Amino acid sequence: MVRKSGLTMLLSLLLALAWGCGSPPSGPGEATAIRVSETAPEQNTGPTAAPATPSSTTAPATARPEATRSSVPTPSQGLWESGLPEECPASSTTKVELSSEGPGRGVAEIFEGQIRDYLNARGGATGLEEMLSELTLLDGTWQARAQVQSADITGNTTPEVVVELTFFEPGQYSEGALFVYRCAGGEFAGGAVLTTAGQVLSADDPDGIRAVRDMNKDGIPEIVHSYISIAGSHAYFTRQFRILEWNGQEFGDLVPEDENGFTAMADSGDGVIRDRDGDGTLELILSNGLGEAYPDLGPQRARTDFWEWNGVAFVLARWEYTKPVFRIHAIWDGDDATRFGEYDRALAFYQDAVFNEQLLGWSMGRLWPDSAYSGSPTPTPDPLERPRLNAYGRYRIMLLHLVQGRQADAQVVYDGLQARYHGGSEAAVYAVLANDFWEEYAASGDLALACGKVIESARTYRSSVLDPLGREFYGSGQREYQPEDVCPFAQE
Repeated sequence: MVRKSGLTMLLSLLLALAWGCGSPPSGPGEATAIRVSETAPEQNTGPTAAPATPSSTTAPATARPEATRSSVPTPSQGLWESGLPEECPASSTTKVELSSEGPGRGVAEIFEGQIRDYLNARGGATGLEEMLSELTLLDGTWQARAQVQSADITGNTTPEVVVELTFFEPGQYSEGALFVYRCAGGEFAGGAVLTTAGQVLSADDPDGIRAVRDMNKDGIPEIVHSYISIAGSHAYFTRQFRILEWNGQEFGDLVPEDENGFTAMADSGDGVIRDRDGDGTLELILSNGLGEAYPDLGPQRARTDFWEWNGVAFVLARWEYTKPVFRIHAIWDGDDATRFGEYDRALAFYQDAVFNEQLLGWSMGRLWPDSAYSGSPTPTPDPLERPRLNAYGRYRIMLLHLVQGRQADAQVVYDGLQARYHGGSEAAVYAVLANDFWEEYAASGDLALACGKVIESARTYRSSVLDPLGREFYGSGQREYQPEDVCPFAQE
């Protein structure tokens, strides 16, 4: 996996340092899904706290893992799993008071029972959003953001009540919870299904319930939820998205968590829901901004991520960057297009990297924009970079010709590569890779075996083959190459 979110890792560190000077009520960037218990008692036993777990950042996986399910028991769900008819209480004008001084600690504990009591007393959610929005926490320093929707999200034809409640101080910390309540035997049952802790930049943030829609066309609407888990200096932040669906037993997250608990993320950006490819299912499309105040991240570009349904979960299926500016951008875009099976597009990117004189070169000294050198000249490109990228680009062009059955074209590129790059030059290592591949492929005719030879060489000579293509040379925010990335046909 080569896609890395260096900005998110940097923000995690900055925020951790900031919180070290004064602890917020909950851990940074926490989100915990809470299981609707199968074995919940028939009677309400009161609120139960849901622990949240801090997490650090890694890049979203491009593999297609199964959706993970929460298994945190929530006894307060009461009648949720009972066999009682889907009957709601009668409407009433009974006056109900809500208080942030309720029992328990944390938003989920304080409000889970109060919201349920409100629904039962009033026979529905009329007026609930307005009342919640007027509340405050911590002696009035934290204001409330409340959303209340009625929608059938379990497929039983009777609408549930979905409530998102977050308390925050703008630009500072926040804590919130997502609640779901259903009608059962003439009263409401349910409670918190997700808790969050992070930050809110302003009251105008679009977070909380983003949509209640049937994303995967299985007949059950999902809850799309977002919150800002990390906000650093210079207005940079990480926004996390979850897609929660009722599976008959619990609300599971259809976006798999990585090993550090992160789901679909947008760095200094946002997301939209759209059917991009016209297949009837909806995609979560996330835009990512730039971290220009962090020049050690390298030659950045804006990126768009596409989270798509694969039959089991919503996974990061592809990503796209804005137009290449530096020569390495075209190399990276060619590698990405190859990964996605878009070989003609990949070929165009590699040809751009080799022949386009308008693309810029990079050097390890070029950490700041041109305007930041205070009259001093911008560091010139590393003179060894262009030959390296030319050689690597030609090697990848050779691979594409072979994959597409253009043996004669591949032969021309291979011969030129061997003639141009030889001896002890840094660029010659990619001619060696081409030779490793060519000899095995000529002998066996097997792409996977030939790639295996290349991968073995890349693993042995990592510092010469991989490091010049990734974050070791281009900055901490860029991708880190693995041996499999330089010959991605080992599974063909």
